[in-house]
Amino acid sequence: LGQRVDIPIVLVDSYAPNLPFDSIVIENITGATTAINHLVAQGHTHIGVIGWAKNSPPSINERFIGYNRALEAHSISARYVEESGLNREEGYRATAQLWRALLKSQPSSPATI
Repeated sequence: LGQRVDIPIVLVDSYAPNLPFDSIVIENITGATTAINHLVAQGHTHIGVIGWAKNSPPSINERFIGYNRALEAHSISARYVEESGLNREEGYRATAQLWRALLKSQPSSPATI
């Protein structure tokens, strides 16, 4: 304990700005924006997101920013957001909840989550 070990550490899809680690990350905002642009080009206008919460990690928050920016750029005001944790059970619950909401509000419109 307390000894320094010279082993390189690289964080994947994460970063620690106050620590001396290298990181490999994606352009989360650009990736989410590109995905939403593709969905809109396919005719989707009711696009939902799950797996986000106010206390989400930075990468998830960045994807949420991209989601919102893309919808704004296409003048789509409807937002379908179901907060959830990043695990299978919460993802399943959030997906089911969001589908119910989408089908109730727009039963015949294209929708994707």
